[in-house]
Amino acid sequence: MSHHRIDVHHHILPPAYVAWLRSVGIDEAGAIALESSRPLEDVLDDFRSFYFDTALSSTPAALPTLLAFAKPGHVLFGSDWPFAPSSGVGLFAGMLDAYPGLDDAGHRAINRGSAERLFPRFAP
Repeated sequence: MSHHRIDVHHHILPPAYVAWLRSVGIDEAGAIALESSRPLEDVLDDFRSFYFDTALSSTPAALPTLLAFAKPGHVLFGSDWPFAPSSGVGLFAGMLDAYPGLDDAGHRAINRGSAERLFPRFAP
């Protein structure tokens, strides 16, 4: 398991952010009303620009779908710690490490590189 990861997973949305989401028409975090005249592909392209993490989703069944959907550089390491037990964190991190669909550059991007670009203050 890599010890050079930046864990970006979180469960808490700051109240000011939730208020802003509601002010732009998002009733609840993650629930977006699709009642618009925009083409579905445009809406999906917006969703692809979100940042995703690998917390509990680095299985051989889920990871290929996530990588195919998200824009390059928008998948970041996440462990779900402290909510997931250490054994679960290790299991999912191990599956990410062993995933053959990523080359070394892909693993580095998920483990740290993409987070460093998103949060430059964490870069060495």
